[in-house]
Amino acid sequence: MKKIQKTSNKERCLLYLKRYADKDLEGVANLFAHDIVLRDWKIRVVGKQKAVSETKKNFEAAESLMIDVLSTYENEQTIATELKIVVNNIEELYVVDVITFNAEGLISSIRAYLGKGDNWLKQVHKKSPSNGAFFISKKHSLKHHRGGN
Repeated sequence: MKKIQKTSNKERCLLYLKRYADKDLEGVANLFAHDIVLRDWKIRVVGKQKAVSETKKNFEAAESLMIDVLSTYENEQTIATELKIVVNNIEELYVVDVITFNAEGLISSIRAYLGKGDNWLKQVHKKSPSNGAFFISKKHSLKHHRGGN
């Protein structure tokens, strides 16, 4: 296995995100460890071939991808990145990627978590009556409650 040298995990993470935004499948695949675990809000796959296959599906489903890195947090082996991803110049996704690197500097896991943008709650309030209260259900969805039971 070829060791990636002279770059930090943060630099490798940003390189991965650039290649992903460019839909550079070969470039992304070259950063994956053979035993990578890829998990997001829809799928979980283990192994480089399956991770590359899922990445290819994402690339084929999008005409364009724009990734804006809002912030990064790091420790020794892991980088967490808060991202705003724009798909096809329309759909905005707010995602946190937690990316772990192995001793060779390759990506050993990517765990992606989908969130809401800062303006999300304002949009909910505009669409909802002003006489109710909001609460988070056990299923973590925002629901409108008008009192009573």
